[in-house]
Amino acid sequence: MDDDNRETMHIRQSDIQRAIKQQKRDTHGQDTLNDDNRIVLHIMGHKETVQLDDGERVILGRFDPPEGHQLDLSPYNALLQGISREHAEIHVAARHVYLVDLGSTNGTYVAGERLQPGEPRLLQKSDEILLGRLNLQVFF
Repeated sequence: MDDDNRETMHIRQSDIQRAIKQQKRDTHGQDTLNDDNRIVLHIMGHKETVQLDDGERVILGRFDPPEGHQLDLSPYNALLQGISREHAEIHVAARHVYLVDLGSTNGTYVAGERLQPGEPRLLQKSDEILLGRLNLQVFF
């Protein structure tokens, strides 16, 4: 990764952290990550498993090949489903799971509500997610 991309990632992460702190939703009693830190994304009859600790994230999109914390959705016809190269990210903070749209062209939705780019959305167990036209369900 070149220096320009590192700087962009640093700024984006600080923006996400600030938005999480400012989020008005009360997280008391909300679903939290299990002890095994495993997140399961159910995609059209498939199961992708992601394991994240506090402060970690995984980017969902189209990668060839994926590196580090990237989940390649290409095997699920991602391009035809309207998935951007870097579409969204799952982020763990204080054992809560958040989804953030990364400025995708075709949008990110949770329970039918479109997310604003860069604004984290607190996820609940079994939330339905739409990335472009790709349906997912999240379990943790």
